[in-house]
Amino acid sequence: MSGTDLCRCMKRRPEFRNVPIIVLLPHEYDPTAQATEYRADDYVERPFAISDLITRIRANLRRLRPAILGDVLIFDAITLELETYRVRVAGRPVHLGPKEFQLLAILMERPERVWSRESLLRYVWGEDKSVDTRSVDVIVGRVRKALGQTATNYPIRTVRGAGYAIG
Repeated sequence: MSGTDLCRCMKRRPEFRNVPIIVLLPHEYDPTAQATEYRADDYVERPFAISDLITRIRANLRRLRPAILGDVLIFDAITLELETYRVRVAGRPVHLGPKEFQLLAILMERPERVWSRESLLRYVWGEDKSVDTRSVDVIVGRVRKALGQTATNYPIRTVRGAGYAIG
């Protein structure tokens, strides 16, 4: 498979849609045309310094998946520490199980993005075929309860027919 076909295939598949693609191009190519053809997120012309490539990688990760580079996610009064599995709401500790923590982290990683039940199921449970999408609803309910979510305070919202989002 050519590099162009591989990039197009990756951008079509939901599980790879948020993986940044950086194309390394020879100096003689038109970088803008090549990056567009590849449907890449960024490009680096050869020859390049490794430090320049690392800077581009970090910038793309920060833009597309900010939680990868940081160990703390913050949304309103909710603070989530990825490395220590600690969650606080307005400074008070909140205890979440592993699945609840993973689901909240996914939602907080990309506020306002609507996540389908299927995609949340895939990220939290992986390829476990014995779990159905209603499990997502149960976990969302647990997270809402742990966060003290009320009718007037809705950090996690249900998007009817689509899934869940935070914000």
